[in-house]
Amino acid sequence: MQKFLLTTLCLSAALTIGATAPVFNKAIKPIQAQKAGVSLFESFENAELPDFSSVESQTWLPENWTRESKTQPEPSTIYKWFRYAQASTYYPAPSDGSNFMMLLPIGKTEQDEWLISPSVKIQEGDILSFHALLSPLYFFKTGREYQDENNGYEWIEQVIRQRFRVMVKEGDNDWIVLHDFAEALMGKTVKEITELEEEMSAALKEYSFPLDDYAGKEIRIGFQYLGSEGNSMFLDEVRIGLPEMTASYIPNFCTQYYGTVRNALPQAAPEPIALMPPFAPLYWMNLSDYVEDASNTWTYANPEGEDTLTTDEYDLMDVYYSPRYNEEGIFVSRENWYNNPTLTAVAPGYAETSFTAPGKFQVGGRGETQVSGETMQFGLMPLSPAQYGLNFASLLREDALGTFPIFGYGAGTDKFWTDYTYGGQEEEGEYAHLTAIMNFLYPAAAPLVVSGGWVNAYGQVSPDAEFTYEIYPMIELDGGYAPADKPLASATCKGEDFLIYDEGILSYFTIPFTFSTPVLIDETYPSYIVKLSGFRSPEVTYFAPMQTWEPAMLGLGYLEKEISFNGGVGTSLSSISNIANEHGDMMGAFALNLDGCYPWLKSATEEIDLGAGTTADINLESYYDAEQLTVECSSWINATVSGKGNKCKLSVSAAEYDSDIRAGFVKVSAPGVSKEFTVVQKKSGIEDIITDNGNATVVAVYTLSGAQVSTDNLAPGIYIARYSDGSARKLYVK
Repeated sequence: MQKFLLTTLCLSAALTIGATAPVFNKAIKPIQAQKAGVSLFESFENAELPDFSSVESQTWLPENWTRESKTQPEPSTIYKWFRYAQASTYYPAPSDGSNFMMLLPIGKTEQDEWLISPSVKIQEGDILSFHALLSPLYFFKTGREYQDENNGYEWIEQVIRQRFRVMVKEGDNDWIVLHDFAEALMGKTVKEITELEEEMSAALKEYSFPLDDYAGKEIRIGFQYLGSEGNSMFLDEVRIGLPEMTASYIPNFCTQYYGTVRNALPQAAPEPIALMPPFAPLYWMNLSDYVEDASNTWTYANPEGEDTLTTDEYDLMDVYYSPRYNEEGIFVSRENWYNNPTLTAVAPGYAETSFTAPGKFQVGGRGETQVSGETMQFGLMPLSPAQYGLNFASLLREDALGTFPIFGYGAGTDKFWTDYTYGGQEEEGEYAHLTAIMNFLYPAAAPLVVSGGWVNAYGQVSPDAEFTYEIYPMIELDGGYAPADKPLASATCKGEDFLIYDEGILSYFTIPFTFSTPVLIDETYPSYIVKLSGFRSPEVTYFAPMQTWEPAMLGLGYLEKEISFNGGVGTSLSSISNIANEHGDMMGAFALNLDGCYPWLKSATEEIDLGAGTTADINLESYYDAEQLTVECSSWINATVSGKGNKCKLSVSAAEYDSDIRAGFVKVSAPGVSKEFTVVQKKSGIEDIITDNGNATVVAVYTLSGAQVSTDNLAPGIYIARYSDGSARKLYVK
C-alpha cells in the first residue's frame, strides 16, 4: 500500500487562517552529556540565550569554535552559519536539545561559508559523526539546459551548483576534503537523487566517517557550504570519539503519561511525566544495541529513600514504589515524582553510553500539578505530547483552496482514503471511509480507574453534531484479538458542549466525555482500545484530531475504516504508522485523553479483634478521601471511615455480646480498590482469641455471620472455631 509523505504541515496551514498554535507543540529533546571515549561533542545548546531570534543568540559560538566567511561581499548573519531553533513547523526539529546551526542561500551570489571545530587529538578507532538536513536535488543545476523533458527529466549534463563538504585540517597543513556530498552523487540519475531527497531532507539525519588516517594527530573539522542558488542546510550534534552503542529503554507498555489539560486549547505538560501504579511491579525494558562483551548498569531512585540504587541486570524489573505523603498525611502528585532510571552501557572499543528518558515518573494518583495555587488536571495518554509534540495531519486540497484532515473528516477525506485503498482502481460503488480513530492500551498490574476523557482537535463542527467516546476490551478471536462487540463504557458529547478556543471559522476545541460509571482498565483483558467516532457526519465541516507528531518506539494510534468491496461492506483496522510525516512513519497516538487515576487502599491489618470490647480503630492508607469510600459490614457491626491519605481511619464498633463468640466482616471500597476485614467479638469476660490452641478440642464452629454450623462435612470457606479452653481461631476449609 502506498505510503504518503505529508508535505503540507497542519499547524502552518491552520495558522494562515488565524488560529493560534497550541502551547508546547514542539517536541522536547534530551540534551546529551559528553561521555568517556568522546573527544568532542557539540550540539550548540549552552549559550543561555533563550531568545533564539536575537543577534546575540544567532552569532553565538561554542568555545574554540570559529565561523569564517569567504563570501564577497560578506553577507549578513543568516547567510552565514548561525545558531537557530525550531521556530515553527517549517523548520526541522533539532536532533539534540533545542538548537542547531543553519544557513540560508542568498540566491545567485556565490557563497563560501565555514564552521570550524576546535582542535581535537584523534585516538585509535575514533569516528566523526553529525546530524544534518540536506537537499540533494539542490546540489545540481536543473532546467531545460540540463535535463531532458522527453526522458523523464534525466540529465543532459549533471553540473554541481552547491556543495556541502566535510573538511579536515591537520596542524598548519591545508584543508583536505573528507567527504563532498555533491561529488558523491555525481553519476546518479535524477530519479535516484529524487528518492534520496525524501530521505535526506525529511529530518536531520546522522552521517559518520572514520578517522583512522588521523590516529594520534591533532585535527580540526570544517563544515563548508559552497555554491549558489541552493537550499538551506542544518547541522547538529557534532561528535568525535569511539563508536557508540545505542543505549535505550522503554517502560512497561502499560505506562500512561500526562496528556493535555481539560481546556479548549490543547496544552501539554512542560515535560514528560509518566504515571505508574503504586504497590505494583514496575518494569523498564532494555532496548540497547547488542554488542559482544557489553555490560549494563541501571541507576534508579531508591523506593525507600532519597538516594539511588544500582543493578547490573539486563532489564530493570520488579521495582515497587509506595505513595509519599506530606506532613498533613495528604498525597500530592508532584511530591511523588521520581527521576527516570539511567541506563549505562560499556563495551571494549566503544564509548561509554548512558540514556535517561526525558522527564520524570509519578507513582499513583492522577495527572495533576499546582500552578500559581491552582490545580491543573491532565488527562492520560499512552505517549507523552510533551516529548513527541502535538499536531494534526492535513493535506492540501485539489483545488488548493485549503486543506483537508487525514485522520478526521472534511472535503477530500473520503476521496483520500478511497484512493489510498484502491489506488484509483475502485469499481462503481466501492469506497473506503474513515469512521473512527483509536488508541491501543495495555493494562498495568493494578487497575486504572477511568471516569471519562476528553479529545483535542481542530476544525468546525455544528452544535448538533454528536461524537461518541468508548472503551472496548480486546478479546481472543480466531487465534488473534479483536474488539469485543460491546464497550465497557460509553459517553456522548454534542457540538454545543465542546470547549472552543477563539471561536472562528476553524478553531481548536476539546470534546469532554463523562461515563455514567467509572470503568477499570485491568488485567481482566490483555488489552483495550479507546475509540472516538461520530465525526463522519453532515454536521461536521472539518474535524482534525490532535496526535503526537514525532515517531515513538510504539505505534498506538489506529484507524477504523468502512470499506465497500465487491458488493460487500466490511470494517478494517490499521495503524496510523502506515502514513508518514516529515519525521517518518507516524508511530504515535491520538490525543484521546483518559480522565483516570491509579488509586490504592491499604492496611497492615487483616483481622479486627474486638475481644471482649466494643470498639477498634484501624489505620488505612487511601488515595480516596473518606467521603468517597463505601463501607459495608455485617448487621451487628457499625463501621465508619474518616480522614484521607495515610491518616485515614476505619472505626469499628459493636454492642456487647452475650453469647460465646461471633464473627462478621467490614468491607471498604471505591472504584478500583477494595479491602475486607474479618471482625471477631467474644462474650464479655472470656479470654482473648489465640492461635496456639495446644491440646484443646473444637466445641463449636461458626460462619463469619455468627451462625453456628455442624462440624460434619463443612463446605469450603472461612469459619470461626471455638475451642474447649475458651480460645478461638479462623479455620480455612478447602
